[in-house]
Amino acid sequence: MNDGGGRLWVFDDTPLTASSTARNIPPLTLYKSFQQAVPAASCAWRRQGASIVYRLTALFVAACLVPAAASAQNASHWGVVVSFAPEHSWKVIPKMTEFLFDPGENVDVRSTDFRIGIARGRDLGGDWGVSYVRRNIADGSRFENTTEICTGNTQCVTALSEFALTRGVTQIGVEVHKFIPFVTIKRRAQIGLNVAGGVSKFEGVVEFHEFDDAFIFDPRTGQVTNRRTESVSTRSMKDIPTFSPFPFGKVEAAVAFILAPGVKIRGSGGFDFPGYTMFSLTGVFLFGAR
Repeated sequence: MNDGGGRLWVFDDTPLTASSTARNIPPLTLYKSFQQAVPAASCAWRRQGASIVYRLTALFVAACLVPAAASAQNASHWGVVVSFAPEHSWKVIPKMTEFLFDPGENVDVRSTDFRIGIARGRDLGGDWGVSYVRRNIADGSRFENTTEICTGNTQCVTALSEFALTRGVTQIGVEVHKFIPFVTIKRRAQIGLNVAGGVSKFEGVVEFHEFDDAFIFDPRTGQVTNRRTESVSTRSMKDIPTFSPFPFGKVEAAVAFILAPGVKIRGSGGFDFPGYTMFSLTGVFLFGAR
């Protein structure tokens, strides 16, 4: 066997060196020496090889488990979504109401919005959901048209021709939304887009005020005077064709904050047909998120 010093030992403990090759060691003795040395070296290599295999196997398992753990952390979950927009946060765009409602030249509408529904999403991703929508239109919200009245002396004034006031009007519907995050900052904040659409109906009545102008010439003074009469009527929102049923949709810029696993608060604002929302607050609560 090799003792590390360049010498080979046979069974009779006689070192085999360059000078001892002349001793005519029998071939059978050399064969048995090599037969014992080779298995010992083979066992050492097998032990070292097994250690490398074990290490590679452990590294492979760890590499597989880390993405699996990350995937589990960002798994999709069912949950609840709740949204609220305070009064004066939603404004109607007059040009849009002209196609939907008459009068609609000048509009002053206030509402309080509330939504609640089911959602499915990820902590570090987006979410979608289906919600019940209730928008309470403030009593006294006003729609009006104006006209120009000119008398014979060429004096013209702008006056109301008609206006309408809401009385107990409520919008009720179903909405589908999807929040699409564009960027996630340090796993705590998200910037993205909230897109939604749905169908609704209106309940309540509208009080219509219409004015009729009668121009009367006074021969004694030579003046033309205007005598206005006002008529008042009410109509149910269900009887107005453009509001039964009524589609709606929104496209809003949104910023979300991940407060805890499964808890996300989102602020948004933007186009909300037939107007725009300045600010709304949405909470998403995902069950089972860790």
